[in-house]
Formats: sequence, C-alpha cells, structure tokens
Amino acid sequence: IDVLDANAVQQHPAIFFGFTTWPSPFRTNFQLEFTDTQTGDVDIDIYNLLGQLLFHHKFKSVTGKNRISVPGIDFPPQTMIIRLKQGNHVYSRIINKTP
Repeated sequence: IDVLDANAVQQHPAIFFGFTTWPSPFRTNFQLEFTDTQTGDVDIDIYNLLGQLLFHHKFKSVTGKNRISVPGIDFPPQTMIIRLKQGNHVYSRIINKTP
C-alpha cells in the first residue's frame, strides 16, 4: 500500500493468495502453500531472527495452487521468517520449530 496523501491510498494487487504454512510449530519438515495469480520464478528464503539465511530455494510457480515441502530437520529450534519473492513482490510469514 502506498499512502499518497492524507486522503488517498493506492493498493497494489496481491500476487500470492492464501500463503500458509503448516504445521507450526514443526519438528522435521513443513508445508508451504500459496495460490499464485501468474507463473514465474519464486525465491523462498528462510531467515532466523538475526537475519541469517538458513534456507534458499528457487521455485517455478504455476498459476493456481502451489505446495512445497520444506525440509527443516537441520534447523535448530527457533522462530524463523519465511520470505517469498516474485519480481518486486515480497511476502513473509513466521514459523516456529520445536525441539
């Protein structure tokens, strides 16, 4: 969303709809699912709360529902940030891993 002035807001259309992850918390792996309005390369990055990159995967999305199983067995127990990026569009979620 861009705030243009005190009375005007311009909303950008969403590329990803229904960006969800489950289970959370997870122990070994988790599922990431989103609906894409266009095909394209999607970067999936997972960061710890210190901003260190823990996982990177480039994914070719399809128009419609996309599901990816993310192997998380080697991640230490912590809260992490998942970032999906397609072009200039970036979306993020938080996920937790338990011991």
